[in-house]
Amino acid sequence: MYFFIKLFFTSLLALLPLSVTLSCSKATQEESQPLSSRFITGVIIPIGSEFSPNSEYLILGKGFEQGDKVFFEQDTHKIEAKVVGVTATGITIIIPALLKEGAQYKIVVYRNQNSQILGTTIVSIKIIANLVIPGEIRGACGDEISIFGNGFAEDDTIIFVQHTEVEAVTTHVSTSGITISLPQEVDNGSVTLKLKRAGTAYHLGESTLLLTFSLTVADKSGATIKGVVYSGGRPLVGVSVSDGDLITQTDANGHYWLNSAKRNNLAFVILPSGFEAIITEGLPQFWAHCTQGATVSEQINFALSPKENDRHTVVAFTDAHLANRNSPLDYVQFRNGIFNELKETYNNDNRVIGLNLGDFSWDLYWYSNNYALKEAKKELATLTFPVFSAMGNHDNDPYMANDFEGENSWRNIMGPVYYSMNIGQVHYIMLDNILWTNTGGSQGTVGSRNYATGVDGYQLEWLKKDLALVDAHTPVIVGFHIPVITYGGVNGGQYVKNSVVAGMSSVMTELRKFNTVHILTGHSHDNRNITIDYQQGAFERREHNIVAASGTWWWTNRYTPPNNVNIAPDGTPSGYKVFEVEGKNIKWHYKAVGQPREKQFMAFDMNEVKRYWTTNTDAIRAFAYTDFSERANDYNHIGENEVLINVWAFEQDFWKISVKEGNTELLVEAIWGTRCPLHTISYEIPRRAAGSAPTSSFISTLNVTHFYRVKTSSATSTLEITIEDRFGNLYKETMRRPKPLTTKIE
Repeated sequence: MYFFIKLFFTSLLALLPLSVTLSCSKATQEESQPLSSRFITGVIIPIGSEFSPNSEYLILGKGFEQGDKVFFEQDTHKIEAKVVGVTATGITIIIPALLKEGAQYKIVVYRNQNSQILGTTIVSIKIIANLVIPGEIRGACGDEISIFGNGFAEDDTIIFVQHTEVEAVTTHVSTSGITISLPQEVDNGSVTLKLKRAGTAYHLGESTLLLTFSLTVADKSGATIKGVVYSGGRPLVGVSVSDGDLITQTDANGHYWLNSAKRNNLAFVILPSGFEAIITEGLPQFWAHCTQGATVSEQINFALSPKENDRHTVVAFTDAHLANRNSPLDYVQFRNGIFNELKETYNNDNRVIGLNLGDFSWDLYWYSNNYALKEAKKELATLTFPVFSAMGNHDNDPYMANDFEGENSWRNIMGPVYYSMNIGQVHYIMLDNILWTNTGGSQGTVGSRNYATGVDGYQLEWLKKDLALVDAHTPVIVGFHIPVITYGGVNGGQYVKNSVVAGMSSVMTELRKFNTVHILTGHSHDNRNITIDYQQGAFERREHNIVAASGTWWWTNRYTPPNNVNIAPDGTPSGYKVFEVEGKNIKWHYKAVGQPREKQFMAFDMNEVKRYWTTNTDAIRAFAYTDFSERANDYNHIGENEVLINVWAFEQDFWKISVKEGNTELLVEAIWGTRCPLHTISYEIPRRAAGSAPTSSFISTLNVTHFYRVKTSSATSTLEITIEDRFGNLYKETMRRPKPLTTKIE
C-alpha cells in the first residue's frame, strides 16, 4: 500500500507545470507548486485557436467554480487571463493582449493548490476571432443582419465597400457578434466588409448582397406607364421619369405613374445625382421601349446603381460619320484613332462619361453600304464608360420625309432624341435641333435630306418642364448637333460674333435663365469657342463647337503618308474636348488625337508656304486645272516674313498670345479670310493633282476663327511663341525659321 501511494504522488509530481520562474531550489519549487488533478470535465481545446485580444472567450466544461484562475503557459512563462464569469457549463475569460501570434500555449486552470491542463493550442491573433461572414447576405435595406465573431467592441462600425464606402448603423454588440442595419446605399452584387475601430479600418472579408424589393405597382386611373425606380433593395424617392412629353417624380415607394399617350413609344429616367444606369455596349440603359398599345397600362422599371460623381470627367466628340466607305475604311480609322485613344485613356477611369454630339452615322450610305445606326452603335461596344448621344442631321432615316418619322430609327436603336441627367452638381441636357424635311424621301428612295435648324413644340415644352426642376445656380451643359452662334468677321483685330441662328432663339431664352451654361455642338467640322455672354463672378454662357472626329470626312489620311494626319478643314487635328468637373467648378481643354495634351497650336512660316505653292510638284499640277487655278492665289494677301498661328481652341478675351522675336514683342492680330495651308496640302492639292475635283463641302475653311498673324523683321529669325489659356496653362514653341511646310502636325 505504501508503495502504491508513493508511486501515485511521484506520478503527480511529474505532471506539474514547468513554467514557474526558477528562482529557488528544486525542492522548494516542488513544495510550492499546486497539485495537478482532474476537477474539470468535458473541455475540448482545439489544436489551433483564433483569439481577439481583450475580448471575451468562453471555455465550455463542467466543474468550474468561482475563484478559478486561468493561465496561458509557454515554457517558463505564464500569462493570466482575467476571469469575468463562471457558470455550470463554462468559464468566460478575457483574452490577454500579451499572447503571441503563432505561439503554442497550454491553457491551465488553477484552484487553490490544484491545477489542471485543459489543453494545448496554437494561437492565431485576429482583430475579430472566429469570424463568420455568410457567402450571401439576403434581405432588404434597413433590415438587421448579424455578423458573428469574437472581439467586437461597443463603438465598432461595419463598412460596406462597393462603388463607394458606406458605414452601417450598429444596433447591437455582444460577445458573439455584431448586429447592424443594412445600409440604404448598398446594391446587389459583391461587397467587401471592413471593420472601423478608433478611426482605423480593418479588412474582414467578402460576401454577395442579394437584396429583396417588391416591384409590384398598383394601377392608377389614366396611367398607361408605371414603374419603380430603385437601387439594390431600396426605392429611390423624388426621381424624375419622362415619356418625352410628361415629367413626373417617384413617390416614397419609388413608384411613378405617367398618363402617357406613348407618342415616343418609350420612357426614360432623368438620372439623379449620385447614381448611374447599367452600361451595355458603351450605352447607358436609362430608357426602355413601350411594348403595349397606347391605351394599355404597362410597367417599366429602372434599376440604378450608386455612383459618387461630384467629381467627374466628360469627353465630348462629334461627327464620326461612320458609313463603311473610304480607304482606309472610316470605321477602321475611327477604331485606330479616336476610339482607341478614348478606350486606352479612360476605360479604367470610373469617373468618365462620354457625350456624342451627332452625325455618328451617314444617312446617304445607310442603305447603299448596309451601314446605319445599328452598325455604328457596335463601335462603342468595348467602352466601359457610358456614352450619351444626341442626333445629328445625318442620323435621320433618309427614306422618311418627316421629322418625327425620320427620328424613329434613332429611338429604336439609340434611345430618346432628347433627355437629361444629373451628374454630380451639373445638369446635362441632350437635344435634337434638326427639323428634318427630306423632300422626296419615301420607302426605298433616299430624299434630298434637307432640314432646318430648330426644335419642335413638343421638345420645347418638355425642355421648359425639365428646366423648371433645376435651380438657376446649377451649371447646365447642353449637347446638340448644330451650332447656335458663329463668327462673322474681324473688327479691330478681334473676331465679331453673329447673333443666335434662326430656330434656336426659344431654346436660348430658356437657357439664359441659368448663370452657367455650356453649349456643346458639332456639325461644322471645325473648332470654335464663342462667349455668348459673360460677367465675371456672375454668369458665363459659352458655346464649344467641337471639331469633327472624322476631320475631313476621313479623307486626309489617304493623302498624307507617312504622317497620315486626320485633319479638319480649319486645320484642327481631329479630337475631342475634355471637361473636368469638381462640384460646380468646370475646366476644359481640347485634345487632338495622337498628340500630347500640350499641343494646342501650329505656326506656319508663310514665306515657306508661298514657296510650296510655287515649287511643289503636286501644287503646280493641281493649280493647272481651270477649276482650281484660283487657289494658286490663296496667300497673295500675306506679306513677306509673316507667320500664321492656328490656335485650335482659342477663346477670345480669355486666352493670350505672345510672340517674341529676340527681345521684341510682336503685334498679334486676328486674321480673316485665310485658309489653313496644312489642310490644303492634306486634301485639296493632292486630290486635284491626282485628277479628282475636291468635294466642295470638304475644302479648306476660308474664314477660320482662330488664326492669328505676326509680321517679323527677318525671314530667318527665331520666334518664341507662348499661348496661355484661361486656366493658366502655357503652350510654347520655339519656331526656328525657315520652317518648311509638311504634312505633319508640329
